Amino acid sequence: MSQLVVKPGRNVARQARRNKDIRKVEGAIIWHARERKKRQKVAQERWDSKQALLQHAKWKKDNIDNVKRKALQNVREDWQLGPLRPNRAIGEGADKYGALTGRQLQKPEIPVHMHRDRNEARRKWGLELEYPLIVDSKKYFHIEKDDRVVVVNGREKGKIGLVQDIVARTHEIIVTGVNKQYYDSDVFNNGGEDVGPKRANEVPIPMNDVRLVVPYEMTEILRLFDKATGNVEETLTKVCKDVIVDKVFMERHTTGIDPFTGKDYGDAEIPKDHQYDPRTSLPIFHRYIAGTQHRIEWPWEKPKVVEDTGLIEEDTPDRPGFLSRTWSTVRHPINSLKSMTSKKPENKAPKAADGEAMFTAKRLEDAKQQASIKKLPKSKDPGLAAAYDDIDTTRNIVEDADSMAYTLVAPPFPDTLGAELRDDIASFERAALEDKDSPRPLKFKRRSRMGDLMGGIARAKLLAAQKMKTPMQLRWEMEQARKIKKKETEPLVSTSELLEALNRHRAAQKVVKGPVEKVEGVE
Repeated sequence: MSQLVVKPGRNVARQARRNKDIRKVEGAIIWHARERKKRQKVAQERWDSKQALLQHAKWKKDNIDNVKRKALQNVREDWQLGPLRPNRAIGEGADKYGALTGRQLQKPEIPVHMHRDRNEARRKWGLELEYPLIVDSKKYFHIEKDDRVVVVNGREKGKIGLVQDIVARTHEIIVTGVNKQYYDSDVFNNGGEDVGPKRANEVPIPMNDVRLVVPYEMTEILRLFDKATGNVEETLTKVCKDVIVDKVFMERHTTGIDPFTGKDYGDAEIPKDHQYDPRTSLPIFHRYIAGTQHRIEWPWEKPKVVEDTGLIEEDTPDRPGFLSRTWSTVRHPINSLKSMTSKKPENKAPKAADGEAMFTAKRLEDAKQQASIKKLPKSKDPGLAAAYDDIDTTRNIVEDADSMAYTLVAPPFPDTLGAELRDDIASFERAALEDKDSPRPLKFKRRSRMGDLMGGIARAKLLAAQKMKTPMQLRWEMEQARKIKKKETEPLVSTSELLEALNRHRAAQKVVKGPVEKVEGVE
């Protein structure tokens, strides 16, 4: 009989303890393996976050800092050399000089777990979360395609445009017609079409540098002057203006109106199936103006305008995912901005009984106006000649701006203006230098912030050195100052010394016998 087999009734308690220890060790091994996997996951995420930061720093250094430093060096060199500055657009890539390459467009990705950990840290410190929000390892942005946004930083500051696309991997957006730069045409897949060496296209803008622009209904006082009575009547009217939303608050839609059935659940929770979009299986978010109950519609919720008829396509019950749209009259602390692209308000036409007939009449009127416009409009002032010919067309005619006027002292300059005026300017400068009576150019001492800072540091060092001098050094400096002042006030040689020297000279030459008397006028 095998010794491993325990007979019934013998060593039962020992075998039970042994089995218990075995189960305990097995459980510990499973627990440690599970914890090891968790630690490995956390360590891997930390390593990925560190690598992402290093890659982003390297990309910024190679494609932004070094490029900026090199450009400043080139500008400084061009300024110093003047007409002798070199032409850098030479060689094989001369036609692509200054264009963005594919390497410059490969911006490092921002990992999901990195942004999630950052928001968790901000929540612990009581700070506001940064968009996008992370739910179930997915990013949710407060700006979507076809939204109207305004740029608040950079060279395109103040421009409003439609969002063309969302770059989720780098938290950037592309705005149509804003922030355009030249790309290397090799970046695009042109399908065999020749578009040239460079192609202008939009560059992504960081999401923190844009703000939403939404229409908002406000109540204003309208003052009307009655000519018959001479009184001014004030009436309240509601106007819709574009406003900049400084902060957007996003919230999961779990209570209130069911977006599928329209039933109002109040504070009760909406069914789980109706909290997710059936097309994308993603949770439904609503966005609000921070501090108010004004909900900002998503682009797909807004009514569409049909170009052929001009009528607005309203929502129908068979289109789920849309809530009733109402305007809120609550005032809120946000920055108001009139649309930069809107034209001056015209006189309102009287309301027609039939909207479709009014629209058709308006289209006919616009067509007549377009047909009456000549190909090349003439100047409004009859005393001036036409500012165009069959070859050249000025910008004011193209953009229909009557206020534009071009002179030689205001841009745009002709390309050959500098070469034409260079010899004349040099001859004027030479003539001015030769003429002594001509006024000289005033010279001002150039000051800069860095120069003032260095001067302050030098003065502080000098003052500290003055405080550290010994009494003997101060006494020597006072004696030196007294000697210098004495030399400035008294002659170099005294009269008595000069007469004694002259006596010695004459005695040596045996010219006269006896001392020389003082002569008048000699000092």
